[in-house]
Amino acid sequence: MKKLITTTIIFCTLLACNKNECVNSEKARIENNQIDGCGYTIRLNNGDQIEPVNLADFDIQPKHNKKVWVSYHINQNLSASICMVGDIVVIDCISER
Repeated sequence: MKKLITTTIIFCTLLACNKNECVNSEKARIENNQIDGCGYTIRLNNGDQIEPVNLADFDIQPKHNKKVWVSYHINQNLSASICMVGDIVVIDCISER
């Protein structure tokens, strides 16, 4: 019985460590783009880069190479930016991973 309880506690702890709060999100990391005027961009796990317009709206401390979960949609109002490194997006949800 004691072994079962210990195993259950370990299993639940491991599940909690990889908790993803964002629905339909993908793995990514925040990058501090050194080009003047760009600030932070997000590199998706597939290698694509996106430019968020609302990263400051979320309770997350941007840091270079911080691993995150992110869900987003393309911003239909903006088609070009100073950075020009990827799609301009509106973040729907972002959380640390």
